[in-house]
Amino acid sequence: MHKTIRSLLPFTVVLLLTIVSVWPLLVGSSILEMATESQLQLSLALLIPFALLLSVNDMLNRTVTLRSFALIAIFTSLAVALRPLGLGVAGLEPIWVAIIMAGYTLGVSAGFTVGGLSILLSALITGGVGPWLGNQMVLAALIGVGAAIAGNFGAKRLMITLYAAVSTYFFGWFMNLWFWPTFSNLQTSIAFDPTSSVLERMHAWAKFSILTSTGFDIPRALLSATLVWLVSMRLKSTIERLNAPFSTEA
Repeated sequence: MHKTIRSLLPFTVVLLLTIVSVWPLLVGSSILEMATESQLQLSLALLIPFALLLSVNDMLNRTVTLRSFALIAIFTSLAVALRPLGLGVAGLEPIWVAIIMAGYTLGVSAGFTVGGLSILLSALITGGVGPWLGNQMVLAALIGVGAAIAGNFGAKRLMITLYAAVSTYFFGWFMNLWFWPTFSNLQTSIAFDPTSSVLERMHAWAKFSILTSTGFDIPRALLSATLVWLVSMRLKSTIERLNAPFSTEA
């Protein structure tokens, strides 16, 4: 029973945080007014404990070693160091290569933890704390998780490169959700309407994102994919060697 609960925990966390990140598309007007005020607090309150629970879950299953913890710390530090280099200029954000490679090389727990914590720490260092931070942390953690999943498919280098392009492109779309519902003076076709259906909201959200953030999303996706393509194979083999058990045989 306990093993079953531990094995389901990562998927439960990912599901809950995915719902949190897309709530403007799913809720009604009354819930929207309440959620807008508590979005940052809710995201942070969910992310940090669940990140720790994922790490504890892996330890209980004996899948995390001291070397893995050290590598998680290294990836987190690298991501924090890379974030100021981009400064969000035209979507050029090299931080994503560290988050994606953490998930790709170390697994779900590492991708989740590096994604969420690196965004938090870098925001504290660069002064990027604001109502958008909760969304950024949740999405970065989910991108790290997705990298671990994408790394299990064939043609791994190609797959993780495509994943880097797609996930970082749509990061911009999902980040729009923190302000789009309250953005005023928009044309009806791209405005948020809490009385419309989920499909109508998604259609308006997609058109809004294409019109407003494509100039950031495409450069972010191209840079992330290029960096991941360049480092993925060599870094993957290096991490596997570092994590391999020591042998005393001649």
